[in-house]
Amino acid sequence: MKKQISQRLFDILLAVILLIVLLPILLIALIISIWETKSFPIYSQVRGLTLDGKKFKIYKIRTVEKYPLGHETTDRKFLLSPGLAEKVPFLCRFLRLTGFDELPQLINVLKGEMSVIGPRPLDLFDLTYLKENYPELNNQREKLKCKGGILGLWQLFGNRELGAEDLVRWDIHYDNNHGFTQDIKILFSTLFYFLSINKSKQDSIVKKN
Repeated sequence: MKKQISQRLFDILLAVILLIVLLPILLIALIISIWETKSFPIYSQVRGLTLDGKKFKIYKIRTVEKYPLGHETTDRKFLLSPGLAEKVPFLCRFLRLTGFDELPQLINVLKGEMSVIGPRPLDLFDLTYLKENYPELNNQREKLKCKGGILGLWQLFGNRELGAEDLVRWDIHYDNNHGFTQDIKILFSTLFYFLSINKSKQDSIVKKN
C-alpha cells in the first residue's frame, strides 16, 4: 500500500511538472492538429493492458484526418497500420515522431488511469489480436501489476516489427523490476533518446534478460 501511494504521488507530481513545462509545446501541437486535420484536435481511444482487464479512454492529439464513413482502414496488423504514414500530414508527422501527440495522456495520469511510466496500453484491435493469436503471452500480460504508462521500456527499445513477443518481454521486465530507480532511469533515457544522444546502448539502462 505504501509503495502504491508513493507511486501515485510520484505520478501526480511528475504529470503536473510536465504539463507546466510542456504547455507551450502542447498548445503548438494543438494548433498544428487543427490546421492540418481540420478537426477537433483531441480525441479519445479505448485502451487497456488486456482485453479482459479494466479498459479506459486515453486522450491523444489528432494527427490523421477522420476517415469518411465506410472508408476506415482494414489492413491493420498487430502494432502496425500499413499505409497510415501516407495519411499523416507533414507537420503532424513531427508530432508522432516526437511523441508530442501523446501529451494529453498526462490527463489520464492525473485521473489515476495511467502512470507516467509503465507498459504500453493497447487499443481494442491489438488486445483482441493478442488474446486470439498469442493466448500464452496474453495470459502473461494479464498478470502484470503495473498500470499502463505513457513512457516505458518497450516505448524506448521495442520493435513493432518483432510483434507480441518483444512487447510482452519488455512489459514483464519492467513489471519484475518496477521501482523508483528504474522509473528515473527510463525518464532520463527517454530524454536522451529525444535529444538523440544515444539510443543504441540500452544495456546501460537495463540488464538483458
